[in-house]
Amino acid sequence: MAEDPRDPLIAELRATPSEERKTRKREAEIADRLQESVAALHGELAALRAELGHARGPEPERLPLFSELSPEFAAEKKTELPNSTYSRYTVPAALAAWLEICGDRPLLDYRPKGLS
Repeated sequence: MAEDPRDPLIAELRATPSEERKTRKREAEIADRLQESVAALHGELAALRAELGHARGPEPERLPLFSELSPEFAAEKKTELPNSTYSRYTVPAALAAWLEICGDRPLLDYRPKGLS
């Protein structure tokens, strides 16, 4: 049965030590060039980030946290329902539980996926 010269395993077995050294040297050269390219790209990226940082302008306004808005909500409920046990007991307890379970973040940061 004749061997297929295109078979990569046979070609690897036939490789001489000098061919293996040439291959390793070539691989090392390619790796060095890739490292140089990556370093250059990192430099360009840093320059672009610096430009973008200067072009961005002022920082956006900070959104209020849940804990900063919840007292206002509770006060509103007490004015809407002055004689209600809901506004006196349930709302404050629910707000405290929410903070403990979900954490204190701006309202826009709460997502259904993050609450499960």
